[in-house]
Amino acid sequence: MNIYVNAERGIFMSRQTPAEKQPVFRRAARWLKGLSATRKLSLLLTAAGICLIAYYVCVNYLPKLLRELSINENLDIVSVDAMDLVPISEQTDEIYAHYVYPENSMFVTAQRKAFSDGDLYLSVPRLGYEGPVLDGTSENVLKRGPGLYQYSPLPSYGNPNVSIAGHRGVYGAEFYKIDTFEPGDAIILWYDGYVFVYEYRSTQVVTLTDWTPIYCSDENTVTLTTCDMNNNTDRWVVTGVLVSVRRAQPEGPCYKEVSDYGKAG
Repeated sequence: MNIYVNAERGIFMSRQTPAEKQPVFRRAARWLKGLSATRKLSLLLTAAGICLIAYYVCVNYLPKLLRELSINENLDIVSVDAMDLVPISEQTDEIYAHYVYPENSMFVTAQRKAFSDGDLYLSVPRLGYEGPVLDGTSENVLKRGPGLYQYSPLPSYGNPNVSIAGHRGVYGAEFYKIDTFEPGDAIILWYDGYVFVYEYRSTQVVTLTDWTPIYCSDENTVTLTTCDMNNNTDRWVVTGVLVSVRRAQPEGPCYKEVSDYGKAG
């Protein structure tokens, strides 16, 4: 930039040189062209390192921070006792389909075969999560959110064990605080126009090869599973027991007219 004196006004003025008038990217290109090959390689490696660090932070730490903030906003509605519920024990008639499934084995139901992303909606105030449940538990699916196991039944009366997997430390970290459940915590599912409310029952840590937590038993349950951040050969398992069923509000998630499932068992 050239500096000169304006004789009439007695002040200093400046004008850009032709090179300075060029667009920034052209000046940058000229600067890079003048660098040695070693210097260019050094800059490239530095930029790559910064990008890798940023990616690692975004994948491993940012989801946890956002989940912590969401949890703090949801703790006022975390307990079943805080909800206006009619317990199953006080319902004179079942208002939805009733299915009895084989215990201690894996199978695929007709409803599961027809399931698609978003047919089931999950809310877990203790974990600060509320959102749709996706179809399957592959890595590509769980990157987008919690997924329904292939061998999981759907909510109903009877003895289904609705089994859902989610990430704990990466991507959405939906189940990040799975180790913080307390007695009375609610786990809520919306499905086929109805709301199924479960009360937290237990937490256990099992090996990755142990599939018994997703088996059906003699109770009506929901199961949440996720990885153990300190041991990649184990998984955390949280179980809740069904305590109430009611018709969903038309403006609520996953609302639609009841399917004609009939009754079994």
